[in-house]
Amino acid sequence: FAARDVTATDFTNGSVAVTSAGSNTVVLADTATNNGADTIYGFAAGAVAGGGDVLDLSAYLGAAVSSITINGSDGNADNVVNANVVIQTNNAAATDTIVWKASSKYVLVQDNGTDTTVSYVTTDGAGAVASTTTVATLVGVNDVSAFVAANLV
Repeated sequence: FAARDVTATDFTNGSVAVTSAGSNTVVLADTATNNGADTIYGFAAGAVAGGGDVLDLSAYLGAAVSSITINGSDGNADNVVNANVVIQTNNAAATDTIVWKASSKYVLVQDNGTDTTVSYVTTDGAGAVASTTTVATLVGVNDVSAFVAANLV
């Protein structure tokens, strides 16, 4: 198989296997409702030139990706107001407060030591989380620290 874009038409009952050689792009929809909760098998985090895959978040974010990696259990509040993609390490033990920007949309990427979840997050006018909806589970991606900027566009 050649590298290619994986879109909604490739999913069967909300699941898809990313098995093509090279770097593949999985395109997520513009809203959590339109996207649903996808299960993605075979996603490879890491350098795209080395075969790492890409999650295309542009339909939801509507802007260029600006990511930040935070440690969810280092005892510090994490300010993410200048980013729109948050990669949270140590999610299983997360105790830290996240400071969100008011009236904004985020993509939250977290691992649980086995798989990685990708969620769409919205905040209200006070910066409190208004909704969090899981839109994808990357089966077998057990450490978000393997992600590079090119994996999330």
